Amino acid sequence: MPPAPPPKEVGGDTHIIVSGCSHQVVGTIVNGKYVRTGENHGKPVYKKTEQTKDGVDVHIYFWDDKASPTFCGWWFGPRVGAEEVWAYNPGRMLGTAPLGGWKVPYDGPVDTNFTISVDRLASDEDRRLKKEAAAKQQAEAARASRQIRAVVSKLATVKIETLETLEEELTAVLEKELEACGPEKDKVKEECDKALEQAKSKITQQKEAKALFVFISAVVKGVDTWHFLTEQPPGCAHEELPGNQSGVKVIVAGFAKSGTRTICHALNDIGINAYHSEDFHFLPWWDFITEAQRGPTSQSCFCCSQGSDINRA
Repeated sequence: MPPAPPPKEVGGDTHIIVSGCSHQVVGTIVNGKYVRTGENHGKPVYKKTEQTKDGVDVHIYFWDDKASPTFCGWWFGPRVGAEEVWAYNPGRMLGTAPLGGWKVPYDGPVDTNFTISVDRLASDEDRRLKKEAAAKQQAEAARASRQIRAVVSKLATVKIETLETLEEELTAVLEKELEACGPEKDKVKEECDKALEQAKSKITQQKEAKALFVFISAVVKGVDTWHFLTEQPPGCAHEELPGNQSGVKVIVAGFAKSGTRTICHALNDIGINAYHSEDFHFLPWWDFITEAQRGPTSQSCFCCSQGSDINRA
């Protein structure tokens, strides 16, 4: 295969060297090292690393003038779009600075000795530094995101008494770490806003449930629902039993969350009547109420049962 043709432009490298300009005045201005600094009209701008002896900057840039096509092309000037220029190249189809074909002065002949070359060592070093900086920024963004999400995770188990503290903690960590999240900044902020909104909604539901519970408790205690449902006619067909023979075999007192309800259910499962304290407040057992409201029988009644019941208070 024939060898590839030599490149006509700088390409993606960021550091270049201008040399060989034979013009006595312009050569002292444009010759030297340049670094890519930005863009103009969609193409790179290069700036000389040192100013002229008169303290003037030197730029290589592309100018696209659709109204005056003769001005389209690459220029050397003290700034982008300056009226004073030192060299010109009409290579408007090139994406980066042309390596040759420069006219010096801009309306003069092509200076065949005038060339631009890539400063490979400096360009490679620039790429290495940018890669390291990008990796460092990515690691910092990941660290900052973890710090913020650690606080966000606490909102999943928020309680009424902890919401204010967690909201303050979230605000503080966002002020400290959000900017360091880099490209993840907007996503992390959106996650925080959503989590906080859900936490506040959860607290609202907790407050409503608590208020309802307080209201129902007050009503139950005030009306004495159990007494109303189980009120018996005066008197009893049975003779009064001696002390400690009312039919209640065992009364057991236990702390909350110590297994009292579980034991009660287990006793009922094996056929032994047992009643939990909550049965006398919120969850009355209708079968038991019905039996109690039947009144005196030959077998038993509410006040003097002879069965082997175990009543739990």
